[in-house]
Amino acid sequence: VKRSIVQYMKVKFAMSFCTGVSYTLITYFFGLDFSFFWGFIAFTLNFIPTVGSLIATIPPILLGLVQIDGVTYILLLMLLLMGAQLIFGNIIEPKLMGSTLALNTVVVILGLVFWGYIWGIVGMILSVPLLILTKMILSRFTAAEILVKLMGSTEVNKD
Repeated sequence: VKRSIVQYMKVKFAMSFCTGVSYTLITYFFGLDFSFFWGFIAFTLNFIPTVGSLIATIPPILLGLVQIDGVTYILLLMLLLMGAQLIFGNIIEPKLMGSTLALNTVVVILGLVFWGYIWGIVGMILSVPLLILTKMILSRFTAAEILVKLMGSTEVNKD
């Protein structure tokens, strides 16, 4: 359990850091105010699965609408910010995670809603580690085998 949670946190931290750095560089290149702040916001919100990356993308785009002249530059800003989220969050991060966590996407979204409802933002940040912990504990009981299979693949990569 500890190894799985540590693996998740290492990869999530690295990908959040890369996303934050890319946001800082992109917003700095376009001359937006508070470039470091937008990178920090992207880094922080990237820990919230699914929703965090969307929330982190909206404010710099809105500021770009105010500060940038020309539709082409605004569209390019949007494309680069969404591209950074796509590359780090949907391509590189799943490759690094591999099947180490083996959680179903629907379970992650339901866990995000459940823990977010109970503990707010903190629950959203902790939702995936809590789901990993729950799955690992349930996998020890043969009576809960169907729940473990519903939560995701039982084939866990030991890398």
